[in-house]
Amino acid sequence: MKNIASILVVVFAFTFTAQAQRPNRAQMGSNLTPEQRTTLAVKKMALQLDLTKDQMKKVSDLYAVKGKERAAMVQKIMKERAGTRTELAKIKTESKDQADFKRRVASAVKDGKIQKGSMQRMRPVADFESQNKALDAQLDFQNKMQKILTPVQYEKFKKMRNGKMKMAKNKMTKNRMAKNKICLLYTSDAADEEDS
Repeated sequence: MKNIASILVVVFAFTFTAQAQRPNRAQMGSNLTPEQRTTLAVKKMALQLDLTKDQMKKVSDLYAVKGKERAAMVQKIMKERAGTRTELAKIKTESKDQADFKRRVASAVKDGKIQKGSMQRMRPVADFESQNKALDAQLDFQNKMQKILTPVQYEKFKKMRNGKMKMAKNKMTKNRMAKNKICLLYTSDAADEEDS
């Protein structure tokens, strides 16, 4: 059992070292401005869909507006979370113990000082209004793209977009399964050590 545990430690250390040396996708694109991202996305689309200069200009304008909206939304969320973090830090310093902290946080949520969704690390569950707004924006974007592209180009665009969505879902599922597998390995090793 000790051999298996030591092998797992070596494997985890190697994996984490390899991951640390390779920049992730978020870091690779973070040094680009929104305009640069728009330009690259439009050029890739032009190559795949054989867009004309006029189409490229219209798609570029559409992507620029979409990028600005996304940046504004991200800024709003970051501002809300920063406010929540400072409020939680304030509550923590004033609290006597863990039970008092929990009680004060629940009171702050009830009073509206803190939003419950902004305390979570994961994306908060969207309410009806935000989901409806997001779907309206997607429909608007889709209709604008349909007006810009020819029917053949639009069908190819939809296939490309669906393929990207499938790849993203597969990647999320794969990452979730890997995390679960690591947790299972860790718990089973701990149980094996307790048995021996």
